[in-house]
Amino acid sequence: MKKMIFLVGLSHKYGTNWEMLPAFCPSSNSGKIITMIEERLQGQKILKYNLYPWVPLDDTKKLRYPNKQEKAEWWKILLKIIKEKQPTHIILFGKEVSNFIKKQEFTNKGKIIETKHPSYIRSYKRKEIKDYLDNLLKEISC
Repeated sequence: MKKMIFLVGLSHKYGTNWEMLPAFCPSSNSGKIITMIEERLQGQKILKYNLYPWVPLDDTKKLRYPNKQEKAEWWKILLKIIKEKQPTHIILFGKEVSNFIKKQEFTNKGKIIETKHPSYIRSYKRKEIKDYLDNLLKEISC
């Protein structure tokens, strides 16, 4: 059975030329791991979203976490997409995303999987990438 898998991160980021990169851009730390996941899930429908589809910056132009109001506004849009697409799996990357979405009331027939953010794994736990991928794919196949 073909699966529809939603990958949900927190926010976009800027590239080296200040261009906004798409969700899980292959050149980013997260994107490199997401590409590995996509390669292992060939034939499955994979949709990539961020809870906040912009690059949140503070007054000094440094990346910051989106605030509750920003996340809540964009959650409404993401929820409409979830209801329309009815994914078989929703993968929540990182504590910020998991903690926010777990507090929302919504119904979904798909399996919700919480996991560490791929950027964290690639940046700080490189030796654990294979185990990270294996465990995530095991969760998806259950």
